[in-house]
Amino acid sequence: MSTPVEFACGCGKLRGELDAKTLKAATRVVCHCDDCRAFHVAVGRPDPGAADGVDILQLTPAGMGLTQGVEHVAARRLSASW
Repeated sequence: MSTPVEFACGCGKLRGELDAKTLKAATRVVCHCDDCRAFHVAVGRPDPGAADGVDILQLTPAGMGLTQGVEHVAARRLSASW
């Protein structure tokens, strides 16, 4: 059995673990769309601009467990169109 990989948000209030199978199946992408850039700005990061895009790790939530800070998790709607 493999050891889970720990993760945390930038401020450290949210922490969790990913199982190795989930991490191995994850996909890293750089998205340049307006929505991803708007979300980046909404969480307090600078707009990277359309040329640079936002670095995203896509994974399924099944192999992810939150160990601290679940009260900080929320959905955010950036526009009426989604």
